Amino acid sequence: MFGAIADRHGPEPVLVAGGLLLTAGLGAGAVPADGSGTDADLGMLTAAGAGAGSFSILIGATAGRLPAERRSFAAGFINAGGSLGQFVFAPLLQLVIGAAGWTAAMLGMAATSLLTLPLARVFRRRPG
Repeated sequence: MFGAIADRHGPEPVLVAGGLLLTAGLGAGAVPADGSGTDADLGMLTAAGAGAGSFSILIGATAGRLPAERRSFAAGFINAGGSLGQFVFAPLLQLVIGAAGWTAAMLGMAATSLLTLPLARVFRRRPG
C-alpha cells in the first residue's frame, strides 16, 4: 500500500507519514491504558509507521534517482544501514531500559523517530 502511494505522490510524504505514525505509536505505547490500547498503538500505528519507512520505500526512491549500474550498491547500502541500526539500537535501548525503565526507552525511540523527518526531504519529488 505505501509503495503505491509513494509511486503516486512521491516518497517524501510517505516517509514523513511513516515517521509520524511510528512516533505516535511508540509515544502512545509508552502510556497504555489497557490491552486494546497497546494493540492499537504498537500493533497498528508502529507497524504502519515502520512499513511506510521501510526498505522497499527507501530502495524504490533511491533506485529512481541513480543510474542502473549504481542501484544494486545503493540497495545493499540501505539494507546494511538498517542492519547497523538494529545492531546499535538493541543494546542501547537495553541500557536505557535497565537504567530508566521501558517507558523511557519507548519515549526515547519515539523522539529518535522524529529525527527521520528532515531526512525525508532528500526524497522530495523533483519537477520533470
